[in-house]
Amino acid sequence: MSSLQSLFLIMTLGLIVSPDCHSAERHPNVLFIAVDDMNDWVGCLGGYSAEVHTPNIDKLAARGMLFNNAHCPAPVCNPSRTAILTGLRPSTTGIYDNGAWWRPALPEVVSLPECFQRGGYLVAGGGKVFHHTPGFNPPEQWNEYFLQVFDDHWHRPGSLETLPVKGIHWPAGFPLNQLPNVKNGKRPPANPKEFDWGAMSKSDREMGDGQMVDWAKRFLKQSHDQPFFLATGIFRPHLPWYAPKKYFDLYPLDEVELPRVPDDDLDDIPEAGCKMAEYRGDEWEYLKANNHWKKAVQAYLASISFADAMVGELLTALEKSPHADHTIIILWSDHG
Repeated sequence: MSSLQSLFLIMTLGLIVSPDCHSAERHPNVLFIAVDDMNDWVGCLGGYSAEVHTPNIDKLAARGMLFNNAHCPAPVCNPSRTAILTGLRPSTTGIYDNGAWWRPALPEVVSLPECFQRGGYLVAGGGKVFHHTPGFNPPEQWNEYFLQVFDDHWHRPGSLETLPVKGIHWPAGFPLNQLPNVKNGKRPPANPKEFDWGAMSKSDREMGDGQMVDWAKRFLKQSHDQPFFLATGIFRPHLPWYAPKKYFDLYPLDEVELPRVPDDDLDDIPEAGCKMAEYRGDEWEYLKANNHWKKAVQAYLASISFADAMVGELLTALEKSPHADHTIIILWSDHG
């Protein structure tokens, strides 16, 4: 896991933003793009030893401001996203894992979407903005929300407002990686329901992220009486690493380079971090024993490129919209 865990890109489109909150001029819109579990394996950061196909993120980095020494608040989704969206560190909130709901723990805290609402903004969100399990996106902080669509929906019936089913329920042909423990729900891995990867015979628009992006594109086409804060949560490259086949084709298996793993990689990690690594370390050993390490890296790379394509769709939609000259873009990832 890279030490560089968060990526922030900020671009102003033909706009100098005044810090004067009382200016009579309409405030700028904000397109807030969250990408899940993406480390520094993008072209503009050079964290992977070979070429990674991320033309849209690289183009945005070239046009805007790239923070290349940003670090995540926590190496887990919920505490990291809670920190970004409340401005409070896990050491302040007490939220260190994915099992704690941030709203009951922080009833008086004003989240970033609520802050924009109070400032007179139209606030819309879609996909994974806070954590992606039930209870993490209180409806009162959004004027409009597009619930996340899961590509592994057989494990997650209904919407984010319904609890996922327990146990393993693979449809015919799945898991795509055909790992015995994943298929049978055994450890390792720690969470076999998500521990899958492979090429999908679907178009970009049929994928869950594609459906969220289509919703966001419709939002951007519309005229709005208020300035807007539009939060779009792209789930890839979070597990399971499902992406249309064309993204896997970008990375032929015989050309995939394995990441370097130093023998002393954990020597400078605190005890709590070592315990976390130990808890999931058997997954890596299982991949190597079953000749799947390179396939997993290929799938992660394909998922990164699919996420980049979704970023490109959002940027193109904004450029073609009536909001292009008055919108700030922020791109970030929760952790890698």
